[in-house]
Amino acid sequence: MSTDGRKTFMNSINKAEPMIVKWNLHIHETPPSSTKSVSIFYDFPEEALEFLTTVTDFNTAMEVYTNDESDATDIDKENILSRAGVLMKIAIQRLLKEFYHILEAKTLSSSDESSSDLENEGSDDRRFRTQDIADLRAIAECMVKLGYRKECVKAYKVTRISIIDEGMYRLGYDKLSKSQLQKLPWSSVEVRIRKWHKSLGMVIQTLFSDEKLLSEEIFGFSDSLKESCFAKISKVRASQFLAFPSLVTSTTKKSPEKIFLFLDLYDVITSEYSSEIKSLFFKSPAFAVVKSQVLLTVEKIGQTIRTMLGNFETAIRKDTCKTLVPGGGVHPLTRYVMNYVVFLADYTQAISDIYVDIPVANYKSSLLLLPDNLLRLVITPSSPTTCSDKDGENTGASGRLSWIIMILQSKLDAKSRFYRTPGLSYLFMSNNIHYILQKVRGSSRLHLLLGEDWEMKTKEKETNYIDSYVNVGWKKVIDAIAPEDPTTAISRMKEFGKAFEEVCRCQAEWVFANEKMREMVKVKVEENVVESYRPFYDECCKGNNQSDLKFSPEEVEKNIADLYSDNVDSST
Repeated sequence: MSTDGRKTFMNSINKAEPMIVKWNLHIHETPPSSTKSVSIFYDFPEEALEFLTTVTDFNTAMEVYTNDESDATDIDKENILSRAGVLMKIAIQRLLKEFYHILEAKTLSSSDESSSDLENEGSDDRRFRTQDIADLRAIAECMVKLGYRKECVKAYKVTRISIIDEGMYRLGYDKLSKSQLQKLPWSSVEVRIRKWHKSLGMVIQTLFSDEKLLSEEIFGFSDSLKESCFAKISKVRASQFLAFPSLVTSTTKKSPEKIFLFLDLYDVITSEYSSEIKSLFFKSPAFAVVKSQVLLTVEKIGQTIRTMLGNFETAIRKDTCKTLVPGGGVHPLTRYVMNYVVFLADYTQAISDIYVDIPVANYKSSLLLLPDNLLRLVITPSSPTTCSDKDGENTGASGRLSWIIMILQSKLDAKSRFYRTPGLSYLFMSNNIHYILQKVRGSSRLHLLLGEDWEMKTKEKETNYIDSYVNVGWKKVIDAIAPEDPTTAISRMKEFGKAFEEVCRCQAEWVFANEKMREMVKVKVEENVVESYRPFYDECCKGNNQSDLKFSPEEVEKNIADLYSDNVDSST
């Protein structure tokens, strides 16, 4: 059999050698006058299949001859196999060259694109041609079958990693270490955060998703190979890219004003691109490191947001500004906090996730610090769909935001005590509570979050403050017309005139949150003053000189109307 086996294999060599040698890189690379590399698959596609078939058949014949032990001592066998090995090496070099050539042709064209090109183009524009995919798959399948899997994967890895690196660079991502980030001013860090946030979709949906698809198309003949190739080229890059927010959280001062930037980061990872991230990196054990990094990043961002919101609550409590708002208008702290809370309401799901099973800190003990007039009207959110209420400890977004508003109200109550005129302190509180209500009603998300019961109780609180303002601010006027001994009517009428003028003069500079608030107060004052004054005035007219009666009911009503005609807080 040795003679027949040798003869058969020599025929295989003689048949394969012309085709293999023809494409020897060392003797047939390019025409002397050409600078373009010659490719079988691009320039001579009709020979590509023949070349693959020739090499595959030759490798099979070589294996048969190598395993034939009948001529194991044949002196010529070693020389024959050496000759065959040289041919096979030439063939593999050519296949690798073709593999690189097809991959790099797309790589080079992609590297000429700008960042805007990458952002605006569709995924299809970055895909290989159908024929390119077929050629790459044929080469890969041939090399794996020939036993050159490692070389094929290495070529693929080196080429495709450069695509990911180039794509990330053009999208504005540059890998920085923790120490490098710490040295940057916040303005530079913020720019990088915004670029990362903007580029996440492109990185996940275009770069990594396309790479996964390409691995499946080229190495689809082997489940393990297509998965390992995708993992080899994207695991490290994905882990580094998705670690960026985590690095930022460890180097950034936890200032409350930065919270919305980090809420955006949380949202874009856990909501906007969550399904794509999980589909790419959560299903295969090969991406365990990426999955762990994603979970760690989400946890770190959540911790940062909790710290920032905690710092915001502390800043409200520790606000030391004792400057009185002229006329009892809306305090700047109220505007700042409520604008902040309204913006927070846009991140309901994120805040609910971040605070899931985390109650408002020391809820019950904190209630004891509230003044009595607030404690009896403690308001908790009532929306059944967004609030988890366990033994008075509110979790999630609704509990957190209502708690912030409660802290604000407590602080406002403390500030109201700086006013020396009691009526003005109540007007200050009613103005600020009214503003809080208006901000909640103006935000559909916040209104839904806190619920109708919260609104009703807050409205009750506003009404109580208005009543207190009227009862205290107009006390001397109201007391003067209270039913008493008819013989004292004239003296009380004089007291009324004096008190009425004093109130009108004193309250001339007092303001109201808006026209609606002003009208509410005006109606209350008219109910308590004008309606009571009219019968009192009529009683005084009986048997008394009209000159002793300084104000007619119509004049009282007009003065009250004038008092509440043009005193809306312009700052709101």
